[in-house]
Amino acid sequence: WDLTHFNTVQLVPSEGVLYITSRTLSTVFQIRRHSGEVVWAAGRFGSTPVVDSIGNAVPGSVMFSQPHGLRRHGPGQFAIFDNNLYLPNINRLTATPRKPKLSG
Repeated sequence: WDLTHFNTVQLVPSEGVLYITSRTLSTVFQIRRHSGEVVWAAGRFGSTPVVDSIGNAVPGSVMFSQPHGLRRHGPGQFAIFDNNLYLPNINRLTATPRKPKLSG
């Protein structure tokens, strides 16, 4: 068992930050590259507001379900590939990344 199981680390040099996904914590983090400070966290253990791709507020505790991949598409916009354990109304056989917006 792995306490954090970090799957994705994406560096954005122009902002001096890293975006990191933790599968076990079901959380996405923004971390300052040089200081290690957590700027924000979203998901199961975060408090950053999350909205889906059409603007509906989504409780962070259910948005990320053991994320494996994260791709930043612009300021506050990401595509996330995860295990989809907490959203039973979405077909688990279709691997469609969700594109939540994180304000942080």
